[in-house]
Amino acid sequence: MRAFFATRSSHRPFRVVATTAILGYGFPETSFHTAMSAGPVDLIAVDAGSIDPGPYYLATKTSFTALEHVVRDLRIMIQGYLDHDVTINGPRPKVVVGSAGGCGTNNQVDIMEKEVRKLLLELGGPTFSASTSIATVTSEQLHPADKLASIELSPLGPQPGGDTGREDLSKSGVVVVAQMGLEPIMTALEHADIVLCGRAYDPAVFAAEPVRRGYPAASALHAAKILECGAIATVPGSGSDCLVADLEEDGSALFWAPNEARRATILSVAAHTLYEKSHPHLFGMPGGYLDTSNTRFVQVDERTVSMVGTTMHRTPPTVKLEGAVVRGTRYVELTLVENEKSLVSKSNLGFDFVYGLNGVEKRPLDPTVDEQELGILITVSANQKNSALAKSHLAL
Repeated sequence: MRAFFATRSSHRPFRVVATTAILGYGFPETSFHTAMSAGPVDLIAVDAGSIDPGPYYLATKTSFTALEHVVRDLRIMIQGYLDHDVTINGPRPKVVVGSAGGCGTNNQVDIMEKEVRKLLLELGGPTFSASTSIATVTSEQLHPADKLASIELSPLGPQPGGDTGREDLSKSGVVVVAQMGLEPIMTALEHADIVLCGRAYDPAVFAAEPVRRGYPAASALHAAKILECGAIATVPGSGSDCLVADLEEDGSALFWAPNEARRATILSVAAHTLYEKSHPHLFGMPGGYLDTSNTRFVQVDERTVSMVGTTMHRTPPTVKLEGAVVRGTRYVELTLVENEKSLVSKSNLGFDFVYGLNGVEKRPLDPTVDEQELGILITVSANQKNSALAKSHLAL
């Protein structure tokens, strides 16, 4: 990956505003307003989910982000959509949200749709609410054992004994979602202003609309890979701030942060290209894989980076199945101790693990310079009426 210098293109690109790394993580209103006022915007998009928090949320069909925080982010996005001046900037931007509620189950899509409709009515009134088309794209597989009985399944990486996991589909209470790629979202965008998706491939949320409009899929998907985590691909990085990409018809893309405190650099953008990848130049996705062997990153100005040269190799479209089931309940006790001797004595009583002893630093601590490990226990108290609010604060 090599560094070059270039100048901005003079014609209007396809502009994508990525608001934050995950809906509900928050972002500065000033960053969003700066991005929306810098010229015509074609797409406002955000990913709302991840498997990072573990299988609990999928198995229970619950959200790992607080609804209060999700609605706060949606309110700003919907207001920006409504405030778009069509007489100056042309048609309003599309709005796309992926992996509703984090896990992407049908009930989470329904919750998201309900909140968006309430915001449209509140912010735009009956006229805007009635004239704005919303599409939902669900991904939950109801009765998965029957529905997927005749579908070819392949293990995504090494599995115990090479097992595809098909027998797990018949377990009682199992919840399965199929992580979608571009095509279902593109179909919804043909007739909808706002698209709310179940479990979706993170970059697909940002790439579906430019690909639908004829922009090169390779550059759109690579740009989407950078956009999916918001301003993490800037210096200093943040998963709670906005990032903008301008896509050109020649297959190039510009990245810039609307927050003047952040800069897109060759290193920050190129480094995020390697994020969550097992190969330095190839990364697979539903329907193909990208090759960044010849990708070039260009420092356009102090805060803007250009990217060009990514290619794409097509394969038949696929979906990734994610499944989880509640197996039981676990209770955890936190015991506070005074010194290492008490920890050791506790472990001799038959405990399998001792958490907190040499658990932070990889190397042993140096007592000669008074090094100490520190654990922080955060508690939020509230009365019964505000218990949900107290829980939402811990999600921050």
